[in-house]
Amino acid sequence: MNRGNAADRRLIDRFRFDVKGLGDVRRIVATTHNLEADFFEHDFLPNVLGVPNAEDHAFKARTELQRRLQQCDLVAVAMDAAGYQGRPSLRTTLRPVTLRGRRLHAKLLAVQYEHGVRVSVGSANLTPGGFRLNREVAGVLETRDDSEADAGSIATVLKSAVDALVVLRERGAQDVVEGFAAIAEAVRRWHPKSKPQHDLVWSGGAESLAQDMVQRWSGPGPVERIRIVSPFWAEDGTDRAPLVRFVALLRDAGKLAPQCDVELYLDAAALAEGGHAIAYPAGFALSSGLGGVKVTAHAVDPTVDQNDLDMKVELNKARALHAKVVILEGGERALAYAGSGNFTRAGWGIGVPGNIELGWVLTGSPKQLRELVPETTGQGEEIRPGQLLNDSAPAEEEEAAFWPSYLLGADLEPDPDDPDRLLLVVRADQSAPRFAVATVGDAASASVQLLEAGGSAGAEVRAALGSAALQQIMHEREVLITEVESGRSAHYPVNVAAGEARLRLPIAPGAGRPGEAALIAYFQGKVDFEDLYPPPGEAAQRLHVGPRGLEESGVDTSQILSYQVREFVQALPGIRAEITSVGRSRAALEFALLGQVGPVGLARAICEAAEHGGKSAVAAAFQLVELLRVLEDAASAAAEEDFREVYQRAITRVREYLARVKARDAEAFSPQAAFSKYESVIGGGAP
Repeated sequence: MNRGNAADRRLIDRFRFDVKGLGDVRRIVATTHNLEADFFEHDFLPNVLGVPNAEDHAFKARTELQRRLQQCDLVAVAMDAAGYQGRPSLRTTLRPVTLRGRRLHAKLLAVQYEHGVRVSVGSANLTPGGFRLNREVAGVLETRDDSEADAGSIATVLKSAVDALVVLRERGAQDVVEGFAAIAEAVRRWHPKSKPQHDLVWSGGAESLAQDMVQRWSGPGPVERIRIVSPFWAEDGTDRAPLVRFVALLRDAGKLAPQCDVELYLDAAALAEGGHAIAYPAGFALSSGLGGVKVTAHAVDPTVDQNDLDMKVELNKARALHAKVVILEGGERALAYAGSGNFTRAGWGIGVPGNIELGWVLTGSPKQLRELVPETTGQGEEIRPGQLLNDSAPAEEEEAAFWPSYLLGADLEPDPDDPDRLLLVVRADQSAPRFAVATVGDAASASVQLLEAGGSAGAEVRAALGSAALQQIMHEREVLITEVESGRSAHYPVNVAAGEARLRLPIAPGAGRPGEAALIAYFQGKVDFEDLYPPPGEAAQRLHVGPRGLEESGVDTSQILSYQVREFVQALPGIRAEITSVGRSRAALEFALLGQVGPVGLARAICEAAEHGGKSAVAAAFQLVELLRVLEDAASAAAEEDFREVYQRAITRVREYLARVKARDAEAFSPQAAFSKYESVIGGGAP
């Protein structure tokens, strides 16, 4: 939370991909109030996952991003449903939640790498404002498997998240909570004896943040000065306002000096003649109940430091204030809160149920903790109680858009009877009225109703999806929820279950599966992964890349067994290297074995070629048996039972394709045929 250099001040730079020695990303788990889908997918994730050129939406970059997301065990975010405006990639999990009478407002971000963990706690939402533009407050913790550093603090805050966010389990976001728990467990496994070096506090439960801070002040003397930095305020001149209530809590506890000064730090408004003035919120006034407390207001300087800009041509003329800091000072001692909680009733739990918030609690000298207060501009202004600083009427809150708060999730999951087919599973709680679920229509395709559910008993309902409906959901990433009785409707995000379901997603927008020739060229090292997915409409002639690469070559090799054998055999070392060099991520192994670019994807392409006359059944069977041998060797060498199970799934799938090929020519695969003798010598492959 120090000012540091420009790179330290930009939060996005603290998670850039040039982290040395940390290895691949395993999990990204976060809570936020707002999430901007385009920023998250095309700026934040590429920076964390190390995908260059993604900000310009380049097709190759998008393909590589999807590949790296597929290799993560989990990328999951819980956000407050009030801020939902659309979802990012289907390879991420997004859980908008509703909480009765309060908001999910905490900003916690945890990134687990193979060899380390980074955690950010502060005021920044997962938006460009939060990570690039606003004036925020945040602290980043780091630990590595070979260096303890902040391990104790990281494990403690993530474990406390599991307890503080138990309500998210009830609202369908259990995968987020379990993600935090898994990262905490990894840190404890690396450094089981590490103690926390920092104090972080969750609020929004039985005890308010205001009460907690009052209790934490232990003297030796009373509070002589209070500094409050907040972009949002609720000072309306009444005795219910947060400042008068907080001062009363300190006074009643005997912890407030008779002469106490209060410094308020607000956003700034540009003046026509130059300079800035304090931007008081509409209706801002202080209560006369403050007694003899002196209150002075300051404008936080919005000027952008040129050293903070990535390129000097950027013309950001101001940084909006979004940091939230409260500092209590007395004598040589100071106590500070810095985090997500605005100095409002809901932020500090004053008179109303508090939002779920998270922040740092720091102690030190007043001089040290004043570093948390941003630079100001202009002169401070003393405010008299009862003085109306902005006579504009507070803006009436717009009627909140309809949101189906009774929904707990809409997920694509594998059909138990057919893993290649996906079902839409919709879950609702017992408060759900009757509602309908449909695809989101557009100019090209009409909305398709999928199911109706709800009623006092709640529901978990499933709908089989036709290809057209599935394509609509894949494209829109949402379904349309409509209440039958009221007619109200809202777009609701669809998530895709990890594992088999997510492997069914297209790796690149609008791209089909790579064909056999393309996959063999990839395993031979002739093409890169991105070349397997050329942009839609672009010719794919180079090295015959594409779903029908062999056919596009103009050479009929379907009956030239020696040609097919030679090309395939030359690819086997690459296949073996690909499936045995995967890191310690189960998701990465599933992708390498069961995905489109792996043994199962190649087996599917071989089988389809045989079924459509692209090669002889014997040639296809030979290839599949050799694939099985590579898989069985790798499975026997796998040390972890969890990994051996993934290998076994791949073996089962390839054997199924082999059975389909053999069924096409009973004579060629009879016990007396040459192929059966070859297969018995190889030592396996038969179902």
